[in-house]
Amino acid sequence: MSGGELRQTHQLRHTITAAVLAFYTVPLALITLYTTSVLPFFQAWQILSIGLLSASIGTASLLTLLRRWEQARTIVVKETVVKRSEPAPARAESGDSDAIAQELQELQQKHDALAHDLHQGQKALEVAQREKEQAILRCEELQDQQRENDRTNQDELQNKATLLEEYQQTISDQRAVIEKKQKRVEELENRIKDLKYELKTVLDVNERIERGEEPPVSTSNKPQKAKKAAASADEPTLDLGFASPSQSLDEAQAQLKRCIDIAQKLTGARHLAGDSSTFRDLSAAGYALDLRRLCDSLRSEQSSMIVLYSQRENKLLFVNNQVRGLLGWSPEKFVQHYHNLIVQGEREWRAALGRLSSQDRSTLSFTLKARTGEERPVRCLLGTIPTGIFKSHVVGVFFPQG
Repeated sequence: MSGGELRQTHQLRHTITAAVLAFYTVPLALITLYTTSVLPFFQAWQILSIGLLSASIGTASLLTLLRRWEQARTIVVKETVVKRSEPAPARAESGDSDAIAQELQELQQKHDALAHDLHQGQKALEVAQREKEQAILRCEELQDQQRENDRTNQDELQNKATLLEEYQQTISDQRAVIEKKQKRVEELENRIKDLKYELKTVLDVNERIERGEEPPVSTSNKPQKAKKAAASADEPTLDLGFASPSQSLDEAQAQLKRCIDIAQKLTGARHLAGDSSTFRDLSAAGYALDLRRLCDSLRSEQSSMIVLYSQRENKLLFVNNQVRGLLGWSPEKFVQHYHNLIVQGEREWRAALGRLSSQDRSTLSFTLKARTGEERPVRCLLGTIPTGIFKSHVVGVFFPQG
């Protein structure tokens, strides 16, 4: 065999190898890679493995057959060179043709098997694609259902918020009505107390007139009473007098106890507030209303000069009208200038207030300035309100020092 024939043989081998790689191995690999990009990972890995294994087996088989064919061709060429002179039997050539035909038949069978596998893989890919489309449709249906549920829940929340606002408005309106009714009730209670006190006073005066006694007379009303007596000596005079200078300490203690009981029993709007921020505005207004009611109750006490003092505010809050008979001052002036009217005994006043932290009652004597400018000695009995809405406030009973 000449060198040209050997080169042609090698070139033919390389051409066949390139043709196998180009028309068999490369398309199979591309189809396998495309399958892996479409299918899920676990299915793609199986198909990729099968494709690579099939491509490797087919390529190795073709290369092996080509190698054998090349060896057989080389042997045949060598025998032909050695036995050039001898006639080549026709049978040998016939045997080589049969071997090549058989190898081509085997290669065709393997190609058919790989084509069948590829067809099956394509069918599986189509099935997976359909399943993927169905899953996408199902997912879209679930998303639409979720959006519908969200809209429904949002509508329900808006309806509940609207109902809540209506309920809150209704509660506010009812609270305002209750407050108005409470104020009306308190006004009626104060009116009833006033009427009871007036009725009690009239009955007491009538009893004294029936017994032939004269009602107590105020020192500030003596000139007027004298004029009335001059005009009509037989007509009794209705006058609610002030405290007598001869009032005893026992009477002052009884008066103090009665005033403290009145303060303890008093209830009103203030106790509704507590610590709630909803009734915080009601607390301040309720305290002022309760203080007014207490002052009205203490104002009806005519037997002694009564004062109400707040230690927390360090301020005199109230004095009844008996201050006119004792010192000549109006209640408003006395409350406003109380500390300036103490001539002697400011220190005793502070000490008496301090003793109330450890005892229920405290007594002191000091000098107050009257409206006429004179200095009048006064005794005072102080007591703390132990319970109720005016807890820790101080009630004092003033009476002249005999």
